[in-house]
Amino acid sequence: AGSSSLELSKPSALAGRFVEFKLYPLTYSEYKMFRGIPCSDESYKEYMFKQLPLLAIYPSLEPKEYIKSVVEKVIYGDIAKVGIKNAEEVEQIFRLISNSPGEIFSLSEISREFGINRNTLSKYLLFLERSYLIRKLYNYSGSPRKIEVKAKKYYPFYSSLHSYTSFHDFPKLMETEVAFQLSAEYFWNRGGREIDFVFPKLKIGVECKMRKRIDKTRIRPLLNAGFLKERYVVTYSSTPLEIEGVKKVSPCDLENLHNRMCKNC
Repeated sequence: AGSSSLELSKPSALAGRFVEFKLYPLTYSEYKMFRGIPCSDESYKEYMFKQLPLLAIYPSLEPKEYIKSVVEKVIYGDIAKVGIKNAEEVEQIFRLISNSPGEIFSLSEISREFGINRNTLSKYLLFLERSYLIRKLYNYSGSPRKIEVKAKKYYPFYSSLHSYTSFHDFPKLMETEVAFQLSAEYFWNRGGREIDFVFPKLKIGVECKMRKRIDKTRIRPLLNAGFLKERYVVTYSSTPLEIEGVKKVSPCDLENLHNRMCKNC
């Protein structure tokens, strides 16, 4: 992550002399091992703010301060390596995404709001993506051209990054977590009807609904999407879900769902 990812993504004299290996934040299983705790909704909430090894090993370490040091090292330290001069604007964009995860992101609207050239904004977003601070999702369509031109969604790359702005809207935090755990690349939106995450090759749709009660009206787009073969709803372990053709996934089960999906890729 961070500077290493930026350095290794560029052609250099090291070509052919290194092997790229992506080391992601801790899985929930790894976190439980470090902490010696059982699986529960509460321990999962704790994990979402402590997904980096030092945060898991040292419970007294403040997530906000540690995450701040990680983010600022990238934005204010590594940015010069890619020729971007205005770190403050990049930080503003990261704050926007952290405080509004999963919202439809229009380059034209954001560039007008911040007074930033659209091409410059695109460079900022690419820098944040390559630094593993944000994740981009495409609006799925059967046409590759349409996928590329449609508005995108952005999330922090993993949930603990929300500590940078002290964002604590748990249902939206959980969307970031599902995107991270399932390595999501697509959502689906047609005329305001939306499915949080879709996996076209597997024909799987996933909705995140952190509610005490869920009925069909809450997940109608998921139920009506004819291109899907499997449908999942991520919710609290205590939330009942008895809707035909829909499988319930608690936060503790996300890792297992990801592993099953990978086997079918």
